[in-house]
Amino acid sequence: MLKRGPRSASRRNRLRMASVFLAFALLLVLFYIPGYWYVRGVTRQNALEYYRQRLLDGAKALDVTLSGLGNLQEMLNQNPLTRALGYPSSRTDMTAVDKVRDAVRIYLLPYAMAADAGLSRGEEILFTRRRVYHPREQLQAVHYFRSEGLTTAQWLSKLSGPVSVLPEEAFRTVDYGAYRGFTVAWRWSRANDMYLFATFPTDKVFSLIADEGVLAAGHAAIAWGGRVIASSGASPAGAYEDLSAKADSLELEFSLRIPDAYIEQDLRQLHRLALSFLGVLVLASAVWV
Repeated sequence: MLKRGPRSASRRNRLRMASVFLAFALLLVLFYIPGYWYVRGVTRQNALEYYRQRLLDGAKALDVTLSGLGNLQEMLNQNPLTRALGYPSSRTDMTAVDKVRDAVRIYLLPYAMAADAGLSRGEEILFTRRRVYHPREQLQAVHYFRSEGLTTAQWLSKLSGPVSVLPEEAFRTVDYGAYRGFTVAWRWSRANDMYLFATFPTDKVFSLIADEGVLAAGHAAIAWGGRVIASSGASPAGAYEDLSAKADSLELEFSLRIPDAYIEQDLRQLHRLALSFLGVLVLASAVWV
């Protein structure tokens, strides 16, 4: 009769323990995989919620500025000095221009999103928040505020209707330097073709609706009346998430397309943790066996 020695019994114990450990590891993996995909889904949704909220906050910030400028127009319409500027006349009261400019400058202090803002009449700009341009022989607006490639008269001729929104273009001004921006203008007086206008640097607006990395990887756009007035980046070639928001005061529409590949960056730490856990299981199993 063969007798099994201590070595054989020890081997059986190790195999038994290895079997138990492998079974335990398999159960962990079976529970871990659904848990991993659940956490992954939650992490992805949290990332999307952050992007969505950032977009909504940026749209709201622009909406507040646009509403404020619209209210400014209504407020100045109640001012007798302002109304006098809108009357057909061969002469302009410079005292009235200075006082109105001061009122506009002070009112616009909280609205830093708008860059150059002021009042135009016909083919000339009367003033912006920092400078008075009338009469022409004293200070020509084209030397201090201009749209690249256009004269002041050509640029102002594009304004029409009660509210005018001009697509993104290149500006060069003495107060804000060179920048690209879109323009919003409210008609102040039909008799003298007067407009209260404001330019909005697109870099500043887009920085409010998305992080720099999102803008570099994806595509952002602002549209008005179905026409794109400003955009940033290129539309993703692969799968992407499409987010949208609206500035209610002028019904400007914002769209943000974020590539799935960029969103996956938020999940890389989770991937590393999952691989580390599986690696520990495999190493422990190999040691026990």
